[in-house]
Order: sequence, then C-alpha cells, then structure tokens
Amino acid sequence: MSPRKNPLGPIDRVGDQELERIYDLLADAHETHLKALGVRLPQFRRNGLYVGKALALIALYLRLGQPVTKAELEEFIAKYKDGANDGQFGRHLGNGDGWHVLSSTRPDIGTEDWPEASYGLMSITDCLPSFRRHRSGDLTDEDWVAIQVDFDNRCSLCGSKSGEPNLRNPNVITEIERGHCDPTKPLSAENCIPQCQECNRPLLQKFVFDRKGRPKAIARADVILKSPKDVQREALRLLRERLED
Repeated sequence: MSPRKNPLGPIDRVGDQELERIYDLLADAHETHLKALGVRLPQFRRNGLYVGKALALIALYLRLGQPVTKAELEEFIAKYKDGANDGQFGRHLGNGDGWHVLSSTRPDIGTEDWPEASYGLMSITDCLPSFRRHRSGDLTDEDWVAIQVDFDNRCSLCGSKSGEPNLRNPNVITEIERGHCDPTKPLSAENCIPQCQECNRPLLQKFVFDRKGRPKAIARADVILKSPKDVQREALRLLRERLED
C-alpha cells in the first residue's frame, strides 16, 4: 500500500522578504512565549545562506495546525537551498527544540488521520507538552523544583505521584528523589530526573536514562550477568567486533 499523500498539496515558495517577515514573527513569539520554557529558535541564516531547520519551521507555520509531509518539507527547503535537505527537521523542531510540533510517525494523539511521515505545528505560544527543558550547571533548589514540575511531581520511570500510594508498591507513599540520568557523572541540572524511592534505590548506579526517564544504556558492566546466556554471548560477540575494529 502506497503512503497517503497530503490532500493540501505542496507549499508554495514565498519571496525573501516574506520569508524574513515570517521568521521575525516566529522570533517575536519565541521571545514572548517560548524562550522562558527552554524552546530553541533555529538560526535564520548562516554564512549568508538560509538554515534548513528555520525553513522547515517557516513551512510548518505556513500550514499552522495542519500536517506537512516529510517530502513537502524537503521540497520547500529545496526551493531555497541546493543539495540534500532533511525532512526530519520537523521531528527535531519538536522533540529536540521544544516547538509544539506533532508527528504522525510517533504517532502523536491527534495525528491519526494525517498522511504518513508528516508533522504539524500546532501553536507558537505553547511548547510541545512532552518537552523537557534543557538545563545546565549545578543543580540548584530552583532547578530541582522546576524539574519536578516538568514531570507533574511524578517519577520519570513509573509515573507514581509524590504524596500518593506508589504504583509499584501501594503499601508506601511515594517520595520523589533526585535521580541521575547518568550515574557515572556528577548530579547536575542536566543530569537529573525525578525518581521515586521504589525505582531509584533498586536501579541505583546500574542504568543510564534519557531526559524522559527511558533507559538507554547500562552504567555497570556486571548488569549483563543478570541477562540470559544467549544475550551475554551476543553482547560478547558485539564487543569483540567493536574492540577489534
């Protein structure tokens, strides 16, 4: 079955002055509503040339509230830039930079009837609801409070809420603790996620998590010894291949 095409058709090229006017409008919205939320605004030009991610944001704005396919984004960017163009900018603008961009690939709620591999800018005054603001430097009390608010005072792993019965162990009241994303690095504003006591203590120093609390690596080599033998053998094979390269 071939992918569904967008019935709205391609996005027409706009003149350079209009392109700059739209970018300025987006920059104003960013400064007023989104900058404080940690949303990042792509650079408009670099070395005198348009930046692909900024063009993708403008294309999404031209169809605000409606889907734009990956192919349409690439086609629009190609009208201003030569060479390979990345239609994945739509995904990066949302998950990476925090713009309220929905994706039919994930798939996000509300995109069920959208064409395959499409993105939609839904607002220029609110960030993506799941966006976790990037923070850096030492972990201050203000940072810790803000991180807990980002997660609705819930554990990033199991979703248990502070002060309520724990979802893993209903016999205890949930306490939210300062957990490491990467336990091999010092606790910092960037390296902290909220974890309840039922998740934090058993997993202490064992795994590396992303900013949404999803495990992405092991932090202690002996964790592999708890895996089935066939998994250990496959891990050994992969490590040998990697170390011999």
